[in-house]
Amino acid sequence: MRDLASGVEWKVAHSREGNEWDYIDLTWSPDSRWIAFADIMENRTQQIFLYDTGTKTRPVPVTTARLDSYSPVFGPGGKWLYFLSDRTFRSVQGSPWGARQPEPLLDKTTGIFALDLIGGQRSPFLAKDEGEPPGSGEEGAKKEEVNLDGIESRLVVVPVEASNYRYLSRARGNLFCLYSSLSLSRKSALVTFPITTDGTKHKWTTVMSDVRGFELSGDGTTCLVRKGDSYYVFAATGKAPSNPTQAKLNLGGLSLSVSPAEEWRQMFVDAWRMHRDYFYDPKMHRVDWEAARRRHEPLLPRLTSRWELDDLIGQMVGELSAMHTDIYSGDIRDATDGSSLGHLGAQLSKAEEGFRIDHLYETDPDYPAEEGPLLKAGVEMQVGDVILSVDGVPAASVREIGALLKNKAGRKVLLESRRIGVGGTRNSIVIPLTVSGFRNLKTSNWEYTRRLETEEKGKGEIGYFHMRGMSASNYAEFVKGYYPVFNRKGLIIDMRQNYGGNIDSWILGRLSRKPWMYWKTRTGRPFANMQFAFNGHMAVLVDAYTISDGEAFSEGFRRLGLGPLIGTRTWGGGIWLRSATRLVDGGMARSPETGVYAPDRTWIIEGTGLQPDMVVDNLPHETFRGRDAQLEAALAYLRKKIEEDPPRMPTPPDRPDKSFRYPVRP
Repeated sequence: MRDLASGVEWKVAHSREGNEWDYIDLTWSPDSRWIAFADIMENRTQQIFLYDTGTKTRPVPVTTARLDSYSPVFGPGGKWLYFLSDRTFRSVQGSPWGARQPEPLLDKTTGIFALDLIGGQRSPFLAKDEGEPPGSGEEGAKKEEVNLDGIESRLVVVPVEASNYRYLSRARGNLFCLYSSLSLSRKSALVTFPITTDGTKHKWTTVMSDVRGFELSGDGTTCLVRKGDSYYVFAATGKAPSNPTQAKLNLGGLSLSVSPAEEWRQMFVDAWRMHRDYFYDPKMHRVDWEAARRRHEPLLPRLTSRWELDDLIGQMVGELSAMHTDIYSGDIRDATDGSSLGHLGAQLSKAEEGFRIDHLYETDPDYPAEEGPLLKAGVEMQVGDVILSVDGVPAASVREIGALLKNKAGRKVLLESRRIGVGGTRNSIVIPLTVSGFRNLKTSNWEYTRRLETEEKGKGEIGYFHMRGMSASNYAEFVKGYYPVFNRKGLIIDMRQNYGGNIDSWILGRLSRKPWMYWKTRTGRPFANMQFAFNGHMAVLVDAYTISDGEAFSEGFRRLGLGPLIGTRTWGGGIWLRSATRLVDGGMARSPETGVYAPDRTWIIEGTGLQPDMVVDNLPHETFRGRDAQLEAALAYLRKKIEEDPPRMPTPPDRPDKSFRYPVRP
């Protein structure tokens, strides 16, 4: 904290559990004497503290460390402290029984609470006694001092149902916050709740829906809301703006003059500074970071484009010898008149009449949405068919079919084709794929053919699935791949070509489950009580493109004793990050922030990657011809393990004989 008049600075608190990029959850009292802030405790819960800027005594915790409390805000008279806290725990999922190993899911956990800072006050939401007029419980209250003695026992529940609230604030006599329902879109609405003793007014008011954020002015009179890429300014009355059109800021005439050379210098220095301040190692891997700046900064006047700035920053941060130091351009000028190619999802060769289909990329028939354009229902082309024309243009008139598919990705295209041995031609409407769509199609084909090979060579006893990445969306790949084969004797988890993410603990937690008890009904097969636990042998495939969290999962798989790694050395990125180091033009100079070390106090993964337990390389020519030596090695390993130690579920014992025989009287 800094006294602006005297220039004196002093430390108020130091967070031992947070980190440099955590949101500073802090608010000032109306008289600017007190601050309230939330900090993360050793048990990872958030606790709220009060600090007196007048006495400069040590901050005092005013909420429990057993529950998360956050987003504090002072009441109108500074006599109450409102905050959010997670204290309602109800699982949407009712039991562990059901498809795909259901887990408890907590929804609507957050309530709003008020803390009496003075002592002996009536709740600002409690109705007045008979004869007293209704109104706010704070307005007009006389000045009193904050009393910290026994403050933790002066907690009041605001009369709102627990839900999903964020970013509590206050203006005049209303509490403002964001509300969102549990959904994939996670859209938020700005809502308000009145601070009043009149129970008839205890209702939420929706100020604006689908908002991205909001701010209240310092005097509490004005509200700024971001909705999409638009901004709205209106009076903070707790109600929706009377005229949203007038409240919307017109940014059409806003312009900004930019000197590229000056902006590039600023971004260069910012990238250097953010690495200095947020790199996981304060000693910068023993690199003289000041000298690194001095070596590269003289090249700034020679830059001619934003791309060259990326190169210069990349060369500088490259001296740290750390992965995850990606450099992204932001606001750049680029051509808008370029062209893109559409793709039909096949390998084609030139024929006399047009282009012959030599290979079609087949995918899992259980997911028809993933089929290539030429295999869709109603099109159903085959290898050997010849494409004669595209949108009426003869295919024989061009050297490459791509010439007829320029700028046609995602658009309907008319193909005329002929099937060898069948008279006549046929017309089909197809929608060509984008470059990324074609890449996804080939990946789906690669996954499907690996699975079929596993089914065939494993004789139905070994399962297979591939993880393309480790983000939340990639969890679907685990669900689709694991649960259909969880009862197999062997399992291959393919982490090759995995671009990383952060869900390793989700998957490792499920694979680590072990059955210890079995259920047996009157009829049917027995089943384990640890639902969908795998009871066989497992192996993981890795390669040089097993990246980041793909590596963390693989090393965790091995260290937890779940099975070996087979393949080649992995990428070697073991310092994690959160992509928060943005540059002024929207670009990024990512600074790796969180290193990873093992229980034996050795740094792992970073710079070295993972050395597989069984090193097997897929040689280029063999791979081109369709052989997957790494998959073959995993199949051989699991077949041997199954033969030597066949997984078994114990058969149920005979039911007990609990009959009672009465003694026979002589």
